[in-house]
Amino acid sequence: MPNNKHNVDQTGYVEGRNLTIEYGFADGQYDRLPVLAADLIRRRVEVLVTSGGTNIAGVAQAATTTIPIIFATANDPVQDGLVKSINRPGGNSTGAYVLNTALLTKRFELLRQLLPNARVVGFLVNPNGASTADQLVFAQSAGRTMALELLVLNAATPADIDAAFSSLVQRGVDGLVMGNDPFFQIQQDQIVSLAARHRIPTIYEWSEFVRAGGLAAYSTDRIEMFRQMGV
Repeated sequence: MPNNKHNVDQTGYVEGRNLTIEYGFADGQYDRLPVLAADLIRRRVEVLVTSGGTNIAGVAQAATTTIPIIFATANDPVQDGLVKSINRPGGNSTGAYVLNTALLTKRFELLRQLLPNARVVGFLVNPNGASTADQLVFAQSAGRTMALELLVLNAATPADIDAAFSSLVQRGVDGLVMGNDPFFQIQQDQIVSLAARHRIPTIYEWSEFVRAGGLAAYSTDRIEMFRQMGV
């Protein structure tokens, strides 16, 4: 994140002077979200900002119908029931729709460009993620279009990630495409390290994975997403 002591865009807000940010971090454990939301509401926050998709935004909506909620989601917020429409969201929620689920096809295309002879490709998803079903639709469609055998693996804990990479090695996959999920961002170092250790070419969601040593990533501009949320 940018230095949050600086001015936030041109809005005139400076943290510590005329802005206080209260944080709640679930560390990838979705069952902690309702308690965190309730705690923030008890602190009398004036706006709830959620990052991480439909699951987290939905918890915030369940916690309050009066405090404004700003969300970021990779899934269609209308389809997921977060807002009534893109132009007129209604209720107390609005946010940024970053299209990262739809961009899964581009991640598969990038892997195909890097590995033109690939035949078997892994796809790692969090089974507890709100957008997982939609991600699977895009991934399976991309696999059919590119004549790839798709090996879908689930991971919701660090141990699951270790097991998933063991399965990828046993199956001799040619490459791996990562699904969208905040949990994978938390386990970024573990995933990048395992991919390097087992020499599995991997396409990630966010550029932070590449800065941590990953091969390549394809997504929207994350800094611009947070800037739009701030505005």
